[in-house]
Amino acid sequence: RQMCIRDRSSYFPLEKGTTLTYAYGSELYQGAYDNKRLKVNISSNTKIIDGKEYFISETSSGSDKGYASLTISYLRIGKDGAILNKQEEDDEEYVAIPASPKVGSKWTSMSGKSTSITQVINLDGTIKTKNKTYTNCLVLEQKTEDGTIMRSYFKKDLGMVATTIVIEGSEKIFIYLVNE
Repeated sequence: RQMCIRDRSSYFPLEKGTTLTYAYGSELYQGAYDNKRLKVNISSNTKIIDGKEYFISETSSGSDKGYASLTISYLRIGKDGAILNKQEEDDEEYVAIPASPKVGSKWTSMSGKSTSITQVINLDGTIKTKNKTYTNCLVLEQKTEDGTIMRSYFKKDLGMVATTIVIEGSEKIFIYLVNE
């Protein structure tokens, strides 16, 4: 049986072997990372953890000169169709994207020792990146313990198209999708 997320959650349609490439927002970094890219690759392998099969997502950063691995996380589809995530093999899994997102839905997630609250704030969001404007996006807002607010924009049948950081009430693009 071929595992495939595309069948279940159209906001997170990743499949084995998929690589999404993101650029860093020049507004936030004043162009310091204009030549750098962030790649998210879904491995062609899966991993069984506590009897459950997970996709392996590897995030790396770099440029044409090469990429260095930053993080590995583990994703699976819950019985209800939600996308569940583990940052480390022995972490508790948390909801990355609910099966049927509804504005106002909230949940808590842990990453290492850090806790954050994620909330669905929009099902019809728009984000303008350097190379494209995305409409009809699911927008998730994550507030960390230290007060940082990040928003992630997900386009149906494409996946995450941008993440922003809210600074003094204004959204600044952290990363945005450059390949489709």
